[in-house]
Amino acid sequence: MKPNPFNKFLITQLSPSQNKRVWAIFTIVLIALILVLKLLPKYFECWYTNLFDPIISITTVAIAIYIWYFQQYNYWKESLPKRLTVHFVYFDKVTKTNKAILSCYEAYLAGASDVRAWSQQIGLQMTNKSQLDFYPYLNSLQPVIKKSTFDLDENTNKLFDILLYEVTFYLRSDEFKLRQEIKGKYIIWLDNNPVNAENIELPIDYQPNKPFTIEEAIAKIKS
Repeated sequence: MKPNPFNKFLITQLSPSQNKRVWAIFTIVLIALILVLKLLPKYFECWYTNLFDPIISITTVAIAIYIWYFQQYNYWKESLPKRLTVHFVYFDKVTKTNKAILSCYEAYLAGASDVRAWSQQIGLQMTNKSQLDFYPYLNSLQPVIKKSTFDLDENTNKLFDILLYEVTFYLRSDEFKLRQEIKGKYIIWLDNNPVNAENIELPIDYQPNKPFTIEEAIAKIKS
């Protein structure tokens, strides 16, 4: 089940993971209300106690629909092809500025648990299997659902939805065993398509202070 933008908004606003306290209070109050109504003696019955029965029934159905909706959404989300964008950034202590060294966009990813190890492996491949020296922290963005930039659906011949993970590693050193022609440049890998088993390597003559977005990288290729 593919949510539209309004459904995505509802998912963000109503998700129990975003409003745990509200939903915990709501659940406790609902349970207490049901128990009180069921335990009320007959002589306490009046118009407002009778009114609560349909309200409780409707609320129960609404909660069931809510749970089902998010289950289906999570199933759909987890079924999407996963891709990984990884950046390697170095802080130059002389110029006091960041330098984007390496970026690899929308590489194949088997699962969320592989993000860190696979990112490091990609870095090794991009630096001619040099051992990367990075700090023990990284910047990891929340995975987002977006249209693939390169991969086409075989049936519709349109770009399909992917679940994109993006991480940035911070390097202690920018000394790698790079090929001579790409030393001192910003190296970009694009179109990392597992179908055709190849990609595009683009050396940029300067190292920007932050990694390119994939749109900026593609614009460089076209320029």
